Amino acid sequence: MLAQLVAVATLSGLTGGGFSIVWNHGVAAYRGMDGESVWSFGLDCVNIGKEGQQDPQNPAYRALDHFSTKEGWAKATHNQLKLWGFNTLGGWSDDAVWSQYQKENPMYFTPVLHLGSYNKAPWHDLWGEETRKAVDDAAKELIPKYRNIPGLLGYFSDNELGWWTDTLFLHYLNNLDPKEIGHVAQLDLVQKHYNEDFVAFKKDWISSATSWVEWRKKPTMFLRPGGKGIAVVNKWVYSAGRQYYSLMKEAIRRYDTAHLILGDRYAQFYDREIAASSKDYLDVASTNMGCNWVDGSLNHHFLETLYELTEKPIQITEFYMCARENRSGNKNSSPAFPLVDTQKQRAEAFFTNVVELASKPYVIGAHWFQYYDEPMRGRGDGEDHNMGFVDIYGKPYAEMVAASRRLKIQTLRATPARLEGKSVASYLVHDPMGQANKREPTPTLLEWPRTECCIPSKSNTPFADLYACYDNESLYFALSAMNYMDEGLYEGGVIPEGERCKWEFSINDAKPVVILWGGKNRPPSVNDRATHVVQRAGLETLLIAKIPLPKGAIRSKGEFRLKSSATTHSGGESMNWNSVVKLARLKTPR
Repeated sequence: MLAQLVAVATLSGLTGGGFSIVWNHGVAAYRGMDGESVWSFGLDCVNIGKEGQQDPQNPAYRALDHFSTKEGWAKATHNQLKLWGFNTLGGWSDDAVWSQYQKENPMYFTPVLHLGSYNKAPWHDLWGEETRKAVDDAAKELIPKYRNIPGLLGYFSDNELGWWTDTLFLHYLNNLDPKEIGHVAQLDLVQKHYNEDFVAFKKDWISSATSWVEWRKKPTMFLRPGGKGIAVVNKWVYSAGRQYYSLMKEAIRRYDTAHLILGDRYAQFYDREIAASSKDYLDVASTNMGCNWVDGSLNHHFLETLYELTEKPIQITEFYMCARENRSGNKNSSPAFPLVDTQKQRAEAFFTNVVELASKPYVIGAHWFQYYDEPMRGRGDGEDHNMGFVDIYGKPYAEMVAASRRLKIQTLRATPARLEGKSVASYLVHDPMGQANKREPTPTLLEWPRTECCIPSKSNTPFADLYACYDNESLYFALSAMNYMDEGLYEGGVIPEGERCKWEFSINDAKPVVILWGGKNRPPSVNDRATHVVQRAGLETLLIAKIPLPKGAIRSKGEFRLKSSATTHSGGESMNWNSVVKLARLKTPR
């Protein structure tokens, strides 16, 4: 599928008026000012920081502590970023930089409009007139002040909306006023899915109602174990996504037909139905995405699948790395962001992260979050992270600057990397279960050679990566899978054991090992006593399984037949692997 999309897109252009998307030999770029091809490399939050008086108890970056005027700061910072190799001012950057200095030495910029957020999208009725009016009012107010400034690539409609899809389905079902358009449309969709056959509905859903009339008065419904009701949830989610993206396109195009629509910046997670629903309405898909491992490297499925689902090039809108060693006094309290010990490690991870992103032919740019460190004791929501290129005193981190200036993005774009289609289990001398690493104390694959030992799958739009390695005593398999569930879809608010996410694998057609996972605070279960499993739970769940190395044929032939499959909760989505895996010794990790 990926190869087909690249082939179709080669040398084609998707116009946005002022700028466009172009493909050259399978590599995407913005067609920018003067017709050049551009990879948008930028920083978020290039602004003056704290306004008003400095708080001595919680010092923060405040540009006017270091510059006598805002204009002086803007000119110096604009020139500084150019020297560091950046060409774009990302989200939440100061319009003084855009408006004052774009004529003489322009940079690109990409404002975040927050259109849906004006009416708490998607949690307020996306189909209602109130939402439509709020979106239009915001677009009418914001877009005219941006649309005539040189360098405007396009608009992000929102940032990190709450696309928690199972929960969203339940919210529209149970919390919207029965007369709201979105609630009525949801009930209509359910009935239409079953062709008005209530008996068929009851095969998939547990409900006390005995007819559609009774059910519509009180539409309580829980997924029936063994049924296919999750397909209804997915269908409704897709319809909600199309409603949102059509609203955004309609509003933006009403006030600007000349610039690109850049998506709504997923929160390092996307639902596959939501992503697929966007493709008729966007020019570019966008997502925030920190690295998957603290060395700056990425998994394989996340971006590849987002591209396949949307059929659009991808803009990375936030990526980041923090270090315990920093001059701002940041404690890096939240575990949500990758964290290393030193600035040297942070700069190395940043460099690796950009190299991996720029080497993907469908990734069209990356914006680092953010220009300056967060306040010493945290911003309003408590975040207190060393994310900046400069500290709270305005002094650049020399290691980060050197890494940025060392990047050769155009060279990377000329020779994009692609995942090799080999099936190899790598020999591993480090702790394969990933529990002894000080840099990442939870189970991780940091020491695994993940590029070499990632087992390819022929499944379209994969939601997981499968890895294999071995030592002298055992085989190890790891599954890194993206899935979100709300157990409120199930009677009693707890997912039944048989409806949990499932991972199976078998060696040389032996009895499959079956691992069930998912559900709040529940460890994985496994059907084989000889198999040991560890888990790092989350939106991207990591499972590592250890089994005794089978004797005989595997050792003599140096290979084995691996069959594996992964299924999301209630059988919603599935993918599989079927490979002859060769045992290989590699001298270096990764």
